[in-house]
Amino acid sequence: MTGFGGQRRAEAAPWILLAIVAVILLALIGASIANFVSVADAHARTTLSVRSSVAYEGLSPSGLLLDNGTVSLTIYLSVDDPTSRSLSFFTVGYKVWLEDVPAEDLGGIIRVPADVRVTNASGTYIFFNAFEGSIQTSPFPVPAHGNATMPFPLKLNRSKDPGRFSAVQNITEYAVNVLGGTSHIVWNVWVLVNLDIGDIPPAASVSQASYFQAISRVQFTEGVDFG
Repeated sequence: MTGFGGQRRAEAAPWILLAIVAVILLALIGASIANFVSVADAHARTTLSVRSSVAYEGLSPSGLLLDNGTVSLTIYLSVDDPTSRSLSFFTVGYKVWLEDVPAEDLGGIIRVPADVRVTNASGTYIFFNAFEGSIQTSPFPVPAHGNATMPFPLKLNRSKDPGRFSAVQNITEYAVNVLGGTSHIVWNVWVLVNLDIGDIPPAASVSQASYFQAISRVQFTEGVDFG
């Protein structure tokens, strides 16, 4: 009897091993599916809201922007992440215009870069591109099941970009003298934001890099791009 029992146990051993392997595989498949679902959830439910504020440093007593002044515009990028995945800001692309009212009213004004004509249901307007660029940001985390707001400051002065500064200086001068103040200037902000999703391993090969980049980052575009 002992011999027969030992034989049955020996015959059962491969099946036990197979069952263990099957359980492990099912666990790995389940973990992989849960991982994919959480990444898809981050793409589907994360949201971005954008607001901005502008300040002028170096003004004359009458409120005009002096040659040594600075235009400081801050874009506030607020991310709401209700998912189980943490996020982190990776890159921000931006284009910021302000309405060129003196060009609309007076005509014949040449800007560098050139103004853009924008037509909508209420009419045709002229806008000047004051800020434009794209940078990789410093690490700025957004916790899972949380939210965070990253301030993104931009500065314009004569030493940094004489052409753009002269145009903005002229537009603000017109706003102060004709419109009643810089608060009447209309700004338009467009951003392209990429957020890294946390805990996704890097691509195993160059051929997988583009696929991994697509799934490992959440991308947002906010605002109207005037081109």
